[in-house]
Amino acid sequence: MTLERAVENALVTQAKKDGVLCLKLAPKGLAGWPDRTLLADGQVMFIETKRPQGGRLSPQQRYWLRVLTEHGFTALVCKDADEARQIVRDFQG
Repeated sequence: MTLERAVENALVTQAKKDGVLCLKLAPKGLAGWPDRTLLADGQVMFIETKRPQGGRLSPQQRYWLRVLTEHGFTALVCKDADEARQIVRDFQG
């Protein structure tokens, strides 16, 4: 079984390889904030990582993904290491 940590590690590794900042921000008082923030070339993307099997969003996570999207940001859920790598590649290009 793939753990959420493996998905997040794939995201971080690909970001480093491609020169994308991949920050883990945990704003105080904002439960459910996405796990990772990608930054490059004036762009911002928020990523919530989950394990492939059974990984579920909490109500707070759903809330923040919706709010960020409503404000014009890209906010995604990533459940697979290959998907994580592709997200970073697409973010760059």
